[in-house]
Amino acid sequence: MMEKSPRWCDLNAYVDGELDARKAADVALAAGMTPDTADHIALLYHLKGGSHAAFPQAPADLKSVLPPEQPARARAAIAGLCLALVSAAMLVTLQLWPLTEITAGRELFASALQIHRQWLADDVSKTREEPHVTLAALTRFGQLPVVPDLESTGLNLALVSVADVGNGRILQVGYRGHHGCHLSLFVFTGGLLPHVDTTGLATGERASAWQTGDLGYLLLAKGMDVARFDLIAEKVEHATRVKAPLDARATQELADNKRQSASCNA
Repeated sequence: MMEKSPRWCDLNAYVDGELDARKAADVALAAGMTPDTADHIALLYHLKGGSHAAFPQAPADLKSVLPPEQPARARAAIAGLCLALVSAAMLVTLQLWPLTEITAGRELFASALQIHRQWLADDVSKTREEPHVTLAALTRFGQLPVVPDLESTGLNLALVSVADVGNGRILQVGYRGHHGCHLSLFVFTGGLLPHVDTTGLATGERASAWQTGDLGYLLLAKGMDVARFDLIAEKVEHATRVKAPLDARATQELADNKRQSASCNA
């Protein structure tokens, strides 16, 4: 039996039917004993466009911002703490800024870089992101992008937030390591793609950007070993393109690389 409340990854895997019988029973028991756990599961079913009669409706404070019930759609697997939040393309389309494509991309990059730097300056907490905060941020963002679990490379989910930028919003998923590492994964909707401006990077800052469908992705880190950052970027990009969690091989590669890499100098 689980000694603590189920983690975000356990709740997600339970909703997706990916837990073995014993772990699924533990989560179901926790949901029966803890109203908050049942609420989180109900929200996950709602966000994925499904339903489950065994669990209560979403909490009143979040229900008002949830998208309306939709007919069954392709099942998505959300990863948060240690999961993949799969794109289920729901409804948000953002207007392009009245700038050229390159200029707009640079503006996006500059905004994300500023948000990342501010997080590094303000982040002193060692706590992890709570499931209900993650769900609220995803609901506000309006999409379920792929957000891989990076625990094997020593990074835990520490922040999930949404910022208003220009005419739209960007999602920031922040990962924190044990030795000062901070990695931000930004997601942009509406076909917007950040353009990495290397002249805007300070010493030790790393950046990688790509686009999958109508979602743009940007990874930012500071003081991280170059080979480690490049491998993380490669695995995260692949996960977003195949819309699936990191497989066992990728997870092992990240773990091996972490053991061989120098600690962050952030």
